[in-house]
Amino acid sequence: MLKDINLTGSPHVREAVQTSVAEEYAEQYKEKKHGMPDPVLFKVGKEYLIGDGLHRVTAMNLVCLKAAVFDVREGTRADCVKFALTANINHGLRRSNADKRQGVRCALMEFPDYSDETIASVAAVDRSMVPDIRQKLIVEAVIPPPKAVKGKDGKVYPVRNKKPINVEATVEKDKSAVPERKQIPDKVEVQFDETGYPIPPDLLPIFSRKKEAVALLKALSDVRCLIKTVWEADDPLYREVKFNPIKADLDRAYDGLTVAIPYCVCLSCNGKFSNKCKACNGTGIVSRLMYRRFSEELRSMRDRAVEAMKGSK
Repeated sequence: MLKDINLTGSPHVREAVQTSVAEEYAEQYKEKKHGMPDPVLFKVGKEYLIGDGLHRVTAMNLVCLKAAVFDVREGTRADCVKFALTANINHGLRRSNADKRQGVRCALMEFPDYSDETIASVAAVDRSMVPDIRQKLIVEAVIPPPKAVKGKDGKVYPVRNKKPINVEATVEKDKSAVPERKQIPDKVEVQFDETGYPIPPDLLPIFSRKKEAVALLKALSDVRCLIKTVWEADDPLYREVKFNPIKADLDRAYDGLTVAIPYCVCLSCNGKFSNKCKACNGTGIVSRLMYRRFSEELRSMRDRAVEAMKGSK
């Protein structure tokens, strides 16, 4: 059944798969001592969608698990989305703020006619998070502006649109009044690394490329699975192939590429003096492996800094 799961078509209620978590789960599945609950799948038509357990299913794929147990339920895609949005409130990997925002986006794309209050309830977030994300999706033409919305009580209410702004007139007025006026950039939303430390704006572009490294690891993992399948099938075509060194090389390649995945802002320079920092090789970021190599004192200092920032909010 594992190969029948539609990963790309499943609800994307998280910002991204955390590779370090998936790998940790993969090790537990490999040792058959995981003790984790079965992933919840929804059978929608002929395909299976993930309602809960994206990291667990990813881990199963990483180790090419042959026998896996799932909690399969019948339902619609909407049922699956609603279940997925609230699946990790009380268990599993805790949702980050980025995950919550992605949950709101997912809910709005699935239920664009729901009111902000209803979306907040479905996505299990504060209502204040919804309007800005809705407006952005409307501007990007991802969802249409609603003419009526469905409230939490199930009733439909008309939307009272504000008076439209004459954008062209506003621009012309600004040009004539202040010819040299510069456009004020939008407020940059603070993003955090895996330790909870805020990512400096200069480092956001490289952190945003994390998905590239994850996709590369996924491709390499797929190759490992294919090699393993061919090996175990004892196909005469490949009987003379020396699989042991090939597998060893692929394992080394996989382990070597994991350090390309950004884990956190460098504990030594905090991303501020990265060009002079030897710990991060001038990048300002470090992988999970490098993070573990920092001294306990430095890691404790980072934890205290994060707690201090949380306390000041």
